[in-house]
Amino acid sequence: MIDIRRCTIDQIVSAPNYRAVIAEYAAESSIPEMGEINPQLDTYRSFEKVGMLFPIGAFDGELLAGMILPMATTVPHYGVMTAVAESFFVRADCRCTGLGLRLLAAAEELAKSLNCKAFLLSAPAGGALSQVMHKKKGYRHSNEAFVKAL
Repeated sequence: MIDIRRCTIDQIVSAPNYRAVIAEYAAESSIPEMGEINPQLDTYRSFEKVGMLFPIGAFDGELLAGMILPMATTVPHYGVMTAVAESFFVRADCRCTGLGLRLLAAAEELAKSLNCKAFLLSAPAGGALSQVMHKKKGYRHSNEAFVKAL
């Protein structure tokens, strides 16, 4: 049984398969214009410390099966607490099990407990997550992101 729980960045990166999960994530979700994936662990830790980042991991024993990294802050333009998934990933071999939906539900509950008014989630255009989110009740396709290398 895969256990979904609040955790820390350090617990995620200490999973024995962390590097393999990040490599799979990079292959599927990278934005080439931004360069190679290079997780800034000190930045994640500082966001945790000030109460802006709330990691949730899915663990199969010691192995990392997936993760969602909600961040919550007041959006100045609207003046309301909003949560955004900085990262969201489930290993390919753990998909079609409902694990991604369980991670997302845990992140939504966390966001509600922080009095967030909305939860924002981005997905690679045309990717697996995008296909799922188009069908997910309660979510609507909103803004689109565009990227340009500088």
